Parts: sequence; structure tokens; C-alpha cells
Amino acid sequence: MTILKSFVPMLLVLLVCLFETGCSTLDSVSDSAPPIANSLANGMYAVNVFPAYGEDISFKGQIRGNMTVQNALEESRSLKSTRNAEIKLYRIVQGSGRTVKMPVEMQSNGQSVKFEHDYALYPGDRLVIRGNASSGLGKILNQVLSRDSE
Repeated sequence: MTILKSFVPMLLVLLVCLFETGCSTLDSVSDSAPPIANSLANGMYAVNVFPAYGEDISFKGQIRGNMTVQNALEESRSLKSTRNAEIKLYRIVQGSGRTVKMPVEMQSNGQSVKFEHDYALYPGDRLVIRGNASSGLGKILNQVLSRDSE
């Protein structure tokens, strides 16, 4: 009976936490998706650059016509930041409010987005570019070393 008395309060705390957070947050993006400001919903998009070295850069632009990720990178002058970087497009799904994270990959020339990743932009979209501190030579060495260890 004493075990049950100590178990009931813990169970109540767990249930309160689950109901307080809601189930919808379990399917949301979990790896630090940047908050999307309400001001972006009015035909705006944003580009945030977090370089490996140096200061962060933020850009907000107006969606005009059939804009794509490539257009946004050009307009925000962020193409130089895409080399050896991880690029993601964050989009809020209308109705559910969930954030969807979509990968963006560049062509080998580093100046254009691969066709299959050149998504059309929607109001509220946010492109996030995270710089990678390792150089191209570092990536090659990591691949070679990981093959040797297998």
C-alpha cells in the first residue's frame, strides 16, 4: 500500500505534464527549429545564416511571383554562405501549426540549388543556413578514416 501511495503522485505529475504539453508537439520539429515570427505570414520569407565563424546574418524578403529557394538565396546574397553548409527550409503547415523541416542541397558548383530541392516559397517560410567548421579536406579525411575503421 505504501508503494501505491508514492506511485500515485508521480503518476499525477506525469499525466499533468502530458496533457499540458499536448500531443501535437511530439510530431513537431525537435532540433531547434527557429521561431517563425507572425510578421512573416504576410507574404514574407526569411533567411538566417549561422556561419561557422563570424556574425549571424538575418534577411527578410517579400515573396514576389513564383519565388523559389534559389531566388531567395540570390536575393539575400547568401550564396557564398552555402558552401560546406547545411541548409534547411522550415515551413509552417497551415491548419495544424506544425513546422516541417525540408532539406536543401546544392549542386556541386555551390552556386545553385539542386532541382529537386528548389522548393517554391510560401509566406512564413524560413531558410536556415548553418555553416560547417570542417573544410572539404576534413570531410574527405573523415570519410577515408571511417572506411578504415570498418
